[in-house]
Amino acid sequence: DIYNELHGLTMQTFKPSSTDSNNNSGSIKHLWFDLGIERCHDFMTHKMYKQCESLVAELHESLRKNGNDDKSQTAKLLQVYAVKIQLTMKLIENLASNESSIAMNEDEYNKLQYELRELIDITRGMMTNVDIISNKAMSIIYECWAKVYASSNDWSNCYKYFKESFLLYQQIAHKNTTKCLKSLLISYMILSSLPQETAEQDKIPNPFAMDEISVYQNHQEIIIMNNLVDAFESDDINSFNKLLKQQHETDAFITKYLALVQLRLQGKALCNLVKSYDRVKLAWLCHKLGMKLDGVEKLIVKLIIDGELNGRLDQVNMFLILKERDNKANAILNALSVWCKSVNTLRNTINSRAANKSSSFGGGMRGGGMSGFGGFGMSDYFDDDINDDLYVMDQSFLSWN
Repeated sequence: DIYNELHGLTMQTFKPSSTDSNNNSGSIKHLWFDLGIERCHDFMTHKMYKQCESLVAELHESLRKNGNDDKSQTAKLLQVYAVKIQLTMKLIENLASNESSIAMNEDEYNKLQYELRELIDITRGMMTNVDIISNKAMSIIYECWAKVYASSNDWSNCYKYFKESFLLYQQIAHKNTTKCLKSLLISYMILSSLPQETAEQDKIPNPFAMDEISVYQNHQEIIIMNNLVDAFESDDINSFNKLLKQQHETDAFITKYLALVQLRLQGKALCNLVKSYDRVKLAWLCHKLGMKLDGVEKLIVKLIIDGELNGRLDQVNMFLILKERDNKANAILNALSVWCKSVNTLRNTINSRAANKSSSFGGGMRGGGMSGFGGFGMSDYFDDDINDDLYVMDQSFLSWN
């Protein structure tokens, strides 16, 4: 269209040449770079990923000397790496949204996961060598860090960097401010519901207690999320489920982890519902929790394995039987629970050893590489098995007080 043609012509006109010796060449190069960064964001918005990849590579090359990054251009390099990280995550999300795509492009998927961790490691190292930073670049970088921490179940760092990202977005009145706030609220709900390491550990304050965030309480894009937080903190599963149906969200990250918050609340509600009974019909639990039978069964199994429910699942008669008095049956169930945990530990050990032996892009095994890379653990960013992910969190996830 006309916009693309004009922008392309402008970029071509201002593109600096190696032979340009004019006094204005520095300012022209700076203008060309700024236009290029904006153009990269336009390309990503319109899902023109090939064009974005080509342009950001050209911008990056202009900041290199003898094949290495020019350390005197650290502020601009951070802008380039912000685009690269954001682009890589979008490419991963695209592959993860289609299971058949991952099967057909497993090498590409593993390569992207490797590149993402490498880019994050580079930006972490650069942060100590820059005095002046771009709020826009760092807001994007912090947001991406937070998402990767979320995929590794490190909710403390996830919450920390979503908060940093939000504050930077707010300072420049960026369009992503409200979206980042939604992610911040999701990380808050998950983090605040996890068991505290010590009895003296302070409870995480509600983000809306902050002046910078409180002004968004009645914002049209945030009001439903604000009500979700209220329902979550009051353990009101019915209100939460109703509000969730009104939250029409297109962002894949928010959709995935809102489902995780819902599961967290459903598990807590299930424990409260059954604590006074010897046996409960699964159909009744489905009705009370607003879940399908398959989801209720998976949640019950998870709670039993984690020792949060003392009972067994009778799938023949469709009952959850609690306070089981048959000591022999309990012994068998306990042995099975121990066996399941041992198998899970063995699986993680095998994956870890395989990752250490891998030499390129995770060794061709999805999620097998980059164990501990850049401090983010070995989890793949945005694993596509969203529904299964909800039930395979680490054991602390579904442990409530």
